[in-house]
Formats: sequence, C-alpha cells, structure tokens
Amino acid sequence: NVFRFEGVADSAATEGRTHLVAGWDIIRPLDGRVLVRGSTETLDGPWRVSDYSELVTGLDAALARLARDISSCLSRFPNDSTPPARCDSVAEEQR
Repeated sequence: NVFRFEGVADSAATEGRTHLVAGWDIIRPLDGRVLVRGSTETLDGPWRVSDYSELVTGLDAALARLARDISSCLSRFPNDSTPPARCDSVAEEQR
C-alpha cells in the first residue's frame, strides 16, 4: 500500500522534498500466507518547486529505495524460507 507519494513544499517555498510512505507484504504464493510485513518511508530533496523534471527524478529515486528495501528483506530469508521478523526502513537524506 502506498500512503504518500508526492512532492511536498510550503505554499511560498521555492524548494520542496519528495515523500514516500509505503507498507508492503511478502506472501507465499502457494497459500497466500503473509511471511513478513515491511514499510518504507523516505523524505528526500531538495527539488525546485517549478522544476517537474527534478520532482519526477526525486520520485523515481524514492521508488528505487522502495525496491531496494524489498530486495534487502528478501535477501535476509535463510535457505529454509523462514522469514525475518520484520523489514522496515526509514530514510531521510540531508538537504
């Protein structure tokens, strides 16, 4: 579930940040059992409010982070498919 996927800035701001908040599940395909739940939150920036190309680049980076978090969680499964307890990531890059 993606809860936030946006550029955020105050109304008078010239710079903003991209914000992604997502929760995700890794399920076993055979029976649909949830093996692990994870979440990702990023707040990155800056991007110039008038530059939509920069905004799209920032949002693309947020999606890449989400993909890395899911991949990292999957890589922590031992060979017997016992899932890790939880996979969470909260990232905030400095301006």
